[in-house]
Amino acid sequence: MAKKGILVLMMVALMVLVGCEEGDPRFNEIINQSWVQDGSYWEDGAGNSFAYMYDEIEDNYFIDIHCMDGGINYLCYIDEFNFADGQIVGNYTYVDPLETEETISRGPISVTMSFSYAGGTLTITYSGPGTLYDVLDGVTMNLQIPSES
Repeated sequence: MAKKGILVLMMVALMVLVGCEEGDPRFNEIINQSWVQDGSYWEDGAGNSFAYMYDEIEDNYFIDIHCMDGGINYLCYIDEFNFADGQIVGNYTYVDPLETEETISRGPISVTMSFSYAGGTLTITYSGPGTLYDVLDGVTMNLQIPSES
């Protein structure tokens, strides 16, 4: 009887370990639109950009956003997100370029990104909580693939 109990316990432990390796299925759903796919990079002439990439080391998708506000470049990073119905919902973080110390991060800050694509231009509209450090709320970017610029 003890052998069966140990065998059952080992099987349960194995199932838990296998389940943990798959990660949380709510995050980083693949964006596979004709206009945004793995490795996509979009930019405009003002320094704004959007990149959707796969990190082989972390085995995870992520999004990099450069958002220009005057002469200030905010580098925003999203590593947990959902994609559904043409929108991304996630949280972004950035290192605050206005701080004297280079390591002060802001976030995570919730953001919803709505996409539209027409005539070679990807339009992304960001909406967030509108808090003090929310640099993406209300921003709209009209981006193109650099070779098409």
